[in-house]
Amino acid sequence: MKARIDELLQQIWGFNKLYIDYKEIKNLSAQTAAIILATNPQNYERFASLDSFKELFKNLDLELNLYNLELLQSSAIFNVNALKIKRAELLEALKILSKENLCEFSHFEKISTFLNELKLKDLATSAQLNTSFLQNLASLNEIYKSLCEYFKISKQTSLYQRLENAEQNANNSRFYVAITGVINAGKSSTLNALMGQNILGVSNIPETASISVLSYAKQKHAKIEFLDKSLQELMGLEIKDLSELSASLDELKNYTGANSTLARYIKQSEIFLDLEILKDGLSIVDTPGLDDAVIWREELTKSYINKCDYILHLMNAAQASSKKDMLFICEVLQNAKSSEFGVVLTHIDELDETELKSALEYTKQSIKTELKECGFDESLANKVHYFMLSAPKNIGINELKAHLYESFFGQNSKKASIILQNYKKELGLIISSLINEASQSLSALISQNKDDNINSLLAKQNAILNAKNQINSKLENIFNDLAKQIEQKNEISSICANLAGRVIADIKYTKDKKSKINFDRINIICASGINDMLLDLLRDSRAKLDLGAVFDDIKLRFNLTNLPDLSFNAREYLQKNAPRPSFNDLNNALKNAIKNESDLSKLNLNIQNLLNDFISTLNPLKLVSDLLKICVDELKNSTNLAINSIQQNLNEQSSQLQTLLDQAKEDKAKLKELKENKENELEFLQNLLTRLKEC
Repeated sequence: MKARIDELLQQIWGFNKLYIDYKEIKNLSAQTAAIILATNPQNYERFASLDSFKELFKNLDLELNLYNLELLQSSAIFNVNALKIKRAELLEALKILSKENLCEFSHFEKISTFLNELKLKDLATSAQLNTSFLQNLASLNEIYKSLCEYFKISKQTSLYQRLENAEQNANNSRFYVAITGVINAGKSSTLNALMGQNILGVSNIPETASISVLSYAKQKHAKIEFLDKSLQELMGLEIKDLSELSASLDELKNYTGANSTLARYIKQSEIFLDLEILKDGLSIVDTPGLDDAVIWREELTKSYINKCDYILHLMNAAQASSKKDMLFICEVLQNAKSSEFGVVLTHIDELDETELKSALEYTKQSIKTELKECGFDESLANKVHYFMLSAPKNIGINELKAHLYESFFGQNSKKASIILQNYKKELGLIISSLINEASQSLSALISQNKDDNINSLLAKQNAILNAKNQINSKLENIFNDLAKQIEQKNEISSICANLAGRVIADIKYTKDKKSKINFDRINIICASGINDMLLDLLRDSRAKLDLGAVFDDIKLRFNLTNLPDLSFNAREYLQKNAPRPSFNDLNNALKNAIKNESDLSKLNLNIQNLLNDFISTLNPLKLVSDLLKICVDELKNSTNLAINSIQQNLNEQSSQLQTLLDQAKEDKAKLKELKENKENELEFLQNLLTRLKEC
């Protein structure tokens, strides 16, 4: 590796190539690495004069000089080789710099070629991957084990069953990735490369005539699912009563082989293998080719992938973007909106750099064109992830593996987050139930007068009712007062003035440069400014609705821990509750105003009036009023539910307390021991709940 880096630096810097001490390797982000690698003798002086470039070196505790620049260039390559920087992300950042003319295309090609030729290390085993999902799951499993120990002495069988179900649901959750493509798109070879073994295409594993699901098991075996009778009839087959069956991999060919009378009846085969990539719940779905002669198989593929979490569509890079591919991609983007989608160009070793770049750009444009022709939203194309690989030469396989693991198990995985949240929530509810029961038992044990305790509970119920009425009244007053006090008009006028000033400044700058006015830029300034105004208005209005004090008072007064989070996402609220404004009329009006008025002072006032008129159509005052009501109503409703639950629990406690106290009188000798045991249980459960909150 060092020799190859030296060779690259020699090509870039010539006689200015310096000796680099590779012990000083620095960790870099993909964006920083792109800027560093884009630097060469032609742009070095220009870059070195930029404050941002100087700041980059300062943040790394380095002086800005040629030696440190070459050191960082070598560091960038070492980071890619060690998988600390994603090669695809770095190449994309370099491409942007090239398009912005900050990096000559010939230099961009030289660096891109070098990076693509790197044979990256294999992915570490899943246990070594830094995936937040697996780490957090392990932490929650430790709490599960502690609860299992507790239940060995507890008789709460219903709660124990809930605990078992929660653990099973979290740890047996599976992430499905479907592999699609026309016949000969390279599915089998790509899957074999992903799994690190020649699994598909060998004699005892079925080809993709039907769906094959690859899942993890310590012992290799297979399960075969057959077509139901309705599908058999649809295919014109002799109707047979077939049930799911299990088979060894050696036996599988007896059912799936060409000579098998049952082969045509197979709907799918699930193959269980002891492979590292499958260990953490990842299941790979190998589908029939989209151009399969049997139409129902193609339809089965389309139906199946809607249930998958990730869809990888493979296309031969030299034959990409067929009509069949494009129609399928558009259909998936439109219908499988909850799934991640990636396009994989295979056999890239058969194309040179220029041909590959052309194939990728053509594929991207073809997807947009097909979406438009189908009447779908062209922005759906932005959801597509692109990969380029060659299975025989192991190019791009590691990057694809890393991307899949990050998508399923990384910090931004929606499904992983939901699994963890549900697991944590259920553990919390179970522990809270046990704490509540232990607290009730302890209260009963330490009580000396049952009548006094019952009277105390009844008094507490009355106090809760009174407090609830006071809180509701207080919330109503807060809402009414704030609704009257908020003055949005001045804020809106100020925003309009600022926006108009930005537009005038842009026009003046353009005129000073004797350039043509960029109306698209002016439209963007106004649209983004109005959007930001609405967001700020919502945030400020929400902030003025000081529910924090009420929230804290409720929690403190009733010792509640399950009230909702008060966090607020203004952008999400705006998208959900406000119609998306059409800026066409405003843009036309602004354009006419700018063309017809040369006096900038008058134009400034005209633009302010146009903006004020447009904003008034958005009815921001109603938007804020609705927000405030929703916020208050949500807190009131959740408070009522929590307090009603407390009242119900107190009623139940009153009844249970009578029984517990009667038992305590009959056997006072055991009172002390029972009290100590219950205190220990309660302490254990409280500590467990604290641990859970820290997960």
